[in-house]
Amino acid sequence: MEAPVVFSLIFTVVCAISLFLGIYTLYLNSHSVMNRVFFALTIALDIWAFGFSIAISAPDLGTCLFWRRFSAIGWGALFSILLHFFLIYTSNDHLLKKIRVYIILYLPSAITFVGFTYFQGINPDQYNLVKESFGWTNIAANNAWDWFYNIYYFSFTAASFYLLWSSKKKQQDQNTRKQKNIILFSFFLTILGGSLTDIICNSVISIAIPQMAPLLMLFPIVMVYYSIKKLGLMKPKHVDFETVLFNEQIRRKMINYFSCACLLGSLLNIVTQYLFYENTNFVTILLFSLFILFIGFAFQVIQRCKVRTFYMALLFLLLYRSSY
Repeated sequence: MEAPVVFSLIFTVVCAISLFLGIYTLYLNSHSVMNRVFFALTIALDIWAFGFSIAISAPDLGTCLFWRRFSAIGWGALFSILLHFFLIYTSNDHLLKKIRVYIILYLPSAITFVGFTYFQGINPDQYNLVKESFGWTNIAANNAWDWFYNIYYFSFTAASFYLLWSSKKKQQDQNTRKQKNIILFSFFLTILGGSLTDIICNSVISIAIPQMAPLLMLFPIVMVYYSIKKLGLMKPKHVDFETVLFNEQIRRKMINYFSCACLLGSLLNIVTQYLFYENTNFVTILLFSLFILFIGFAFQVIQRCKVRTFYMALLFLLLYRSSY
């Protein structure tokens, strides 16, 4: 198996794991703001990793450039969402009552979108893509856009790190302190590794190596998920188990399993068809994957609608049959 294909599969695995964590977090408690922001965080990582999985083994420069710009939607938003999440996680969410805090949080993401995604008229020469033995990589232009992103990346990760550190120092419970130490350590390793592969080597000293930041970023996200799930912060605070019917629980679990299968199947269809089959129509593959994706989201929407059980079951049956 060629190196570009291996790296594409690695990024696909990152995307699949992140997607599962995000969906399962919503399943635990879809009404929690923390869960929703964590879900947004995993979606940003999904976009980042998925774009890289296609770009690194792209057959030509144009295809690589398109998916590189697509991945920028993910890594451009991720660090804003990360800081947003830690404001909630460390009980500093009172700051989010001010509109200007949201402007400070997400304005850098918007600027990054302008500089690195599909606004080619503003910055047509942002990417310097070269093809190596491991696949396509980018040698940074080291212009104002790159420096802006580096400042955004370092400042927002540093702020997230500081919030977590301050929260840990104030925490009296030893188990909670231990969990936050794990998150701090995972973030330190990720920032160190990501800065080395994606910024220092590709920007400062211009050495072409695989940019592995999405893979490294998965590590702290998994640690955050594990820690807050262990502490019970993701679960509903009040559940009346006497009013929950057993068959309702089974139905919800089955729907969530099927939805996850649709979402992962959509992702795997694109990647496997793209990597292992030549002369395939990428538009056709993408449309079919979007259809499977629609089925998965439709199941989630319907189960949350307040309709009679009979009509809900009928809708599920129609969706299920249409997926064949």
